Amino acid sequence: VEESDARRLALATGRSWSVYRRRRATNHAIRSPEWLKLPEADALATLCLLGAWHGEKAVDRAIVEQLTGESCEAVERKLRKLSRVDDAPVIAVGKVWRAKAPLELLDLFADRITAAELDRFFEIVEALLVEPDPILEVEPDKRWMAQVYGKVREESGLLFQSVLDALVKLAVRGRDYEGLATLDVDVRVERLVDRLLKDADATRWLSLASHLSPLAEAAPGAFLSAVEASLGRPDTPVLRLFGESVSADTPLGGGAWYYTDLLWALESLAWSPRWMPQIASLLARMSHVQLPDNWSNRPLNSLLGIFRSWMPQTAAALDQRIAVLDKLISSEPDIAFQLLDSLFHRGPDMASPASNPDWRDDDAGAAGRPSEAEVHGMRVAAADRMIGMAAGNAHRIACLLDKLTLLDAARADQVMDMAAAFTGQDAGDLDRELIRNELREKLHWHLSYGKNHPQTSLRPGEIVRWRELYE
Repeated sequence: VEESDARRLALATGRSWSVYRRRRATNHAIRSPEWLKLPEADALATLCLLGAWHGEKAVDRAIVEQLTGESCEAVERKLRKLSRVDDAPVIAVGKVWRAKAPLELLDLFADRITAAELDRFFEIVEALLVEPDPILEVEPDKRWMAQVYGKVREESGLLFQSVLDALVKLAVRGRDYEGLATLDVDVRVERLVDRLLKDADATRWLSLASHLSPLAEAAPGAFLSAVEASLGRPDTPVLRLFGESVSADTPLGGGAWYYTDLLWALESLAWSPRWMPQIASLLARMSHVQLPDNWSNRPLNSLLGIFRSWMPQTAAALDQRIAVLDKLISSEPDIAFQLLDSLFHRGPDMASPASNPDWRDDDAGAAGRPSEAEVHGMRVAAADRMIGMAAGNAHRIACLLDKLTLLDAARADQVMDMAAAFTGQDAGDLDRELIRNELREKLHWHLSYGKNHPQTSLRPGEIVRWRELYE
């Protein structure tokens, strides 16, 4: 089984072999567990939607009662009996209740969920998500002590995350079930995300900063449109996620990086060829934000991950990736050149896997290493576009001079011709000096160490021309 499929399968089955057996069985008797016949099984519809909650949290209990119309005690009494049966569908750990295999419950109970229950569920979700996070009332450098100040959400984080996970499952799998399909559940999820983020201010973005990945996976179109609209506003509220992020100043003072889940959300959506071009454009625009040099998690690195020749974090084909590069060159030339410079690198390279979707299968089959021809094709495309963008720009020519030994003779001559254009009297002193310094450094290295590194050293004819240009 491909790695991404295995991960989703483990999540869907709750890592249970008995659940896996039921989901793969062709015999209807095996696919229908015995506990489904118990009268208490109707409480599983609640667990199917909420996913999990904490019994000691008053707000969690109130939400269970709002969804079911019953007391939380009555619901938990039913679940307690179900937790004691063989191959139980529910897990009770202390006061925490959660479904063992949420997707199996959706398979079994999707057509039993009524329109009224779904209405109440969406009311609950929207009420949770529009509420500002109390932690924002604390000074940024003291937010790591928010719990001491009592500035935390009243509902449990377990319930909050489980409800968002349920949104994703309903959006991705809703059309697979006749009952949910007739209720347009996927459209309702899309509209909910649109209402939440379309005109969101900085407070809304910061309040949902840790939950943007599930919202993006639930409704990719609405999410990306909201990010793009926010970047187009004069106050660019989504960029407050970068501005509010801080490093830890002391060993006890934890940092807060509000923008990380935004990048992970975009990375997980970029696996889809449908969304990749728009995501590349958004990441390029965000790359203008100035971040501390020691922060490696930055938009440009996420953008590089999508296009990296030997490990592209997208299912888009090589031709599509190159076409998107050309669009970036037109819209964001400075960022595009930095990206090309990293793509056409010298020496060893390293990378970390990008974020993956939990329930969508956009990354299925894309984990394998690309062919040598594909790797070479991306590097050649990057080199040609760097050369095309470098004419008349001393800084870009200097970058290419550093990579000259990676180019074939024809491309290397193009770069040298562009460098020679700065030997004239009309060239600026700073530009001429920039290229001269690059020539001096490389000449020194090749004359001193080139004999020991024949694969990366200049050819004799090139050394002569470098001397002439330098002098």
